[in-house]
Amino acid sequence: MNRMKSRTSPLKGIALALLLLPFSHAFGQGISSHALTPADKTAVRQYVITEPVFDKVRAASKDAQAKGVALNPFKPGAHSLDESAAALDAQPAAHDILKSHGLTSHEYVLTSAATLGAVMTVKYGNAKSKSGGDELVNPANIAFVQKHMNELGVDDN
Repeated sequence: MNRMKSRTSPLKGIALALLLLPFSHAFGQGISSHALTPADKTAVRQYVITEPVFDKVRAASKDAQAKGVALNPFKPGAHSLDESAAALDAQPAAHDILKSHGLTSHEYVLTSAATLGAVMTVKYGNAKSKSGGDELVNPANIAFVQKHMNELGVDDN
C-alpha cells in the first residue's frame, strides 16, 4: 500500500480527477460539465497550456504533497471555475503554495480543467458538445498532453 502511495504523483492525482470533468455527472472532486458556466467552457476551450505553467503546476503540486496540503483544483459542488478558485484562495496554505510558485488559484483551476479536457480527448476520442458539435478542447492542449503523458501519469491505452 505504501508502495502505491509513493508511486502516485500529485499530477497523476490531478489527471485522474480531471479525467471525469467532461462527463455530465458529478464526480469525487465535485465538478461536472454542468457545473461549468458558458464563459468557463469558452475559457477552457481557448486556454493553451504552456511549458512554464505546466512546470509551475507540477512544482506547486509536489510542494503541496510534501507539506500535506490538499490542492484540489475543483471544489465539491462548485458551480463555476471561479467558485473552485475562491475555495482554494480561502485555504491559506493552498493559496500560499500557489502564490509561491507564481500561480493564481484561477490559473491553477483553469489549467487543471484544460488538462482534463485534453486528457479525456486523448484517452477517449474527440470531445464535442452535445449542442452544436463545437470543439470543447483546444487542439494545442491535446498535443501538449500527448507530449507529457508520462509526467501526467496517463497511460496511452
